[in-house]
Amino acid sequence: MKKIKELSKKYDCFVNTQESNLKNLNLKNIPFKLKYINAMLPESAEWYKSEIADLDNRIFGPKGMFSPPWIDITFSGMAGAAIGLKEKDGQVVTIARFCGSLENDKMQLWTLLTYPKVQGKGLGTVTLALFSALNQKKKKFQYITQIENPALRLYMKLISPDNPLRLTGIGFYHSQMPNSIAITSKIPKNPFDVLVNGIKAPEEIRQGTGVEKLDGNEIPLNQVLFLPEKSKHNKIISDDILKGASYDVIWWLSDKDSKEFDLVGPHLVIKKTGSISPLSHNGKLIG
Repeated sequence: MKKIKELSKKYDCFVNTQESNLKNLNLKNIPFKLKYINAMLPESAEWYKSEIADLDNRIFGPKGMFSPPWIDITFSGMAGAAIGLKEKDGQVVTIARFCGSLENDKMQLWTLLTYPKVQGKGLGTVTLALFSALNQKKKKFQYITQIENPALRLYMKLISPDNPLRLTGIGFYHSQMPNSIAITSKIPKNPFDVLVNGIKAPEEIRQGTGVEKLDGNEIPLNQVLFLPEKSKHNKIISDDILKGASYDVIWWLSDKDSKEFDLVGPHLVIKKTGSISPLSHNGKLIG
């Protein structure tokens, strides 16, 4: 793609992990000059501490990541991996950190960061595509963020008729942040085609029809609903999910988008797509 070719003139790609993890990763079809960093080597540890700690500090401030350093080093190098973009002969500007899951076909994407000075250039989207390309041997991944995080717009690009984003957790603390949500998605087979292209909101969002503000304690099936960043419904939905109900993420509205619907603050647009039938004894989903 033209955009990728242009970016590859300015940026290289790096992969940080230990050698035994490479068999689970797909290093083919990475459309950037690739640098492999063996996370087990002392010099690699020094590179990681200087380059990645520097990126964390540039994003989060002098204290860096909320998690202690050993978590970062372990789950993005030894027991996991990291992939990102760096300026040619310059700084690291994006990183996706990920590790395995209790489910063999699933990855946990636990950090996706873009340095503020390059935000708006599509590098976060490209980094998510790189993560997806690297993990073609897996079927899906889960990520955690907050409803008010503008990065959610990026993940909306994954939505397709055969890939609804599944809401798997809501209303918990993560990295000292409340209002966290967990979402599971399929890993796209052609990530650069899927993610780097533009995206449109669903018709019902663009037309402002068929969408309701979440109200009351009963959450109806197959009704598109607005969920604000701080909501009394978080626990209701969380308990419902734990009981076996399924919810899809339809879209994400920024504060500006929400104003068009006379709402205040970011909103997640969701739809309850299945629930445990009270008449069922085997946990069968209805809806």
